[in-house]
Amino acid sequence: MNWRVKGVFVVLLAVMVWGALGCDSRARQAGEEGNLQFFYNPADDSSRFDRPLAVGSEMLLFAEPLRARELDEIIAVEVGSEAIMSAEVSREERDPPAILLRGRSAGETTMMVRARGDGETYTDSITLEVSSVEQVELAHLCTASRDAAYVMQHDLLLKMERQNRSGDALVGSARSSEDLVGSCQVEMNPAFFQDKAHCDEVGLHFPAHIFTELETFSLSVIPEVDTLGSSHRVTNVHIIHPDELFFDGVEGELQVESNRNIQLNPRSYHEDFPVCMNLWMEVSVLTPDLCTGENGALDFEVEPSDENQFRMRGVREGYCEFEVVFPQIDHHPWVFETYVDQR
Repeated sequence: MNWRVKGVFVVLLAVMVWGALGCDSRARQAGEEGNLQFFYNPADDSSRFDRPLAVGSEMLLFAEPLRARELDEIIAVEVGSEAIMSAEVSREERDPPAILLRGRSAGETTMMVRARGDGETYTDSITLEVSSVEQVELAHLCTASRDAAYVMQHDLLLKMERQNRSGDALVGSARSSEDLVGSCQVEMNPAFFQDKAHCDEVGLHFPAHIFTELETFSLSVIPEVDTLGSSHRVTNVHIIHPDELFFDGVEGELQVESNRNIQLNPRSYHEDFPVCMNLWMEVSVLTPDLCTGENGALDFEVEPSDENQFRMRGVREGYCEFEVVFPQIDHHPWVFETYVDQR
């Protein structure tokens, strides 16, 4: 092989390998014997593996083989201290196989895993930490303000970070409950909400069916293990009717022959609070001679996971108009405009 061609090949191969590794953003860590890699999928998409599991919470820890080994099944798992953590092979068939962990009390323990693959049996181990919830941060996801609105009969999500005494963020999911075992380990006020939510790395999730009326309430949370004397974290929640929803214009300008982000920020009409809700959108461009969707589309959909943001492309200078329907709310079309700059 010509040395220049060979050099290019080596560089390309290195880039491909680096890219494959770089794209692996899971929270992962190799076992102490180097036979298995362990990973989990936190709700906040963090790649940090070393965050402690919260007491009362559980999580699925997945395993995959290293060193060109095969992994057909996990035969057994054992923990050094079941008083700190319990572990069992997940009963559901998963690929890769998983282990269900439950935090019981604060401390560190080692978990040993026995696995089988390609007719071979081997082991690996990993040290895991469990921490008590001793600090809590509660806030709205869409604003730093204490007040925000939410549309009735829709799921409600509040940002809540559980921390240990050192301020480390904790992981795992649980139901909110009056029973400390298998709970979020926080006390809620009003008490009505105490057993209505579940928590994970993102926050507190409340189901839509409990918000059937227009109301305003202040929600506070405090850790059950309040050794630090934490103050209550108070957040004001306003449940509104869909008719109260409006938008304060468009955030973002377009530029000719360039793709730019467009953000729609929903607000409450009467109280003028931000509405923390990621909306499903059906977008139709009304001025195709001035603007299009990112890839030239004139009709496209925006999913809630896009957080009320999408990309459009400027074609010619002028006022770009587009129509948006929000099917989660109603089928009334909203018309928006933004300027396309020649620069």
